[in-house]
Amino acid sequence: MITLGLAFTALAAPWTGDGQPLKYVSSCELDLDQNGAADIVMLVETVRGRELVALLTTDAGFDAHVIERLPASNGMHLRCSLERTLVASVAADNGGEAHETPGGYIELFKPESGSRSFYWRGDGFVTVVTGD
Repeated sequence: MITLGLAFTALAAPWTGDGQPLKYVSSCELDLDQNGAADIVMLVETVRGRELVALLTTDAGFDAHVIERLPASNGMHLRCSLERTLVASVAADNGGEAHETPGGYIELFKPESGSRSFYWRGDGFVTVVTGD
């Protein structure tokens, strides 16, 4: 009975997140909403998979936004840009359309594959397909 209990605990521990370290973390700081304070962006891999999270700085602390959820170990990486213009992929809907961003943008990309970018628009994040 003890062996069964230990085996169950060992199998269950990776799925509960009980004190387990994150498997992957990539982050950057930039002022996405142009309020004069640095915001934090993180791509983290947890027991739920990879999540792109933005912590927008407020007077009271942070306003957290889960921008996208991805399967674990999907190969996507984070890049942050201070550029104010973001251009959609020609192959995407509204291809070639330029988006003006208030404070830069976030990009999820997979080398030699597709990419998606995100920018803050006051009431939420806008997704733009930027690579095929």
